[in-house]
Amino acid sequence: MCEALGAHAQRHERIQVDSLLLRRLTEKGGPLEEVVLVAYRPDGRVLLHTKRFYPEGVWRLPSGRLKEGELPEAAVRREVKEELGLVGVPERLLGRLTCLLEAEESSLSFTSWVFALAIGDRVPAVQDREEEIVGFRWVPVEELGAVAERLEALPPPWRGWGTFRGAAHRFVMELLAGKDGVTEGRGP
Repeated sequence: MCEALGAHAQRHERIQVDSLLLRRLTEKGGPLEEVVLVAYRPDGRVLLHTKRFYPEGVWRLPSGRLKEGELPEAAVRREVKEELGLVGVPERLLGRLTCLLEAEESSLSFTSWVFALAIGDRVPAVQDREEEIVGFRWVPVEELGAVAERLEALPPPWRGWGTFRGAAHRFVMELLAGKDGVTEGRGP
């Protein structure tokens, strides 16, 4: 899967979460996979969004679950259209983060396919109102570490979700900083 998009980084992490997060992830049904959208501008800043129901001050990279039978390449195109209102092909697959989410006596594996998208100066506009996105903002890549810290510091009942979401932001920050050689010299 995703071989046609070229070489990409892979990471496996074990993350302690609460059973509430595991229940929410499995209740939705479908694959336990998502695409993470790293939309960037020519100046290298990346796009974050917030939703109506998030705790105040919470921003994160857009993402979306794969549908049954959907490949990551198709999911990223669909999510870019739904969440950003843009039509285009993913620039490239940056990496795959597989998290073993553990809570009390249960666990599950969840995969995040991270895609870089060169959207230039186009302005995102939500197409799917059910997403409840209420704002976008552009941040330097270096700020993703602080975004991860804010997510990981959320109080219950958001703690497990924030810890899980923080992992993808740290992974993206490291990829874009070129720590693994995947993105060095080629932009996000």
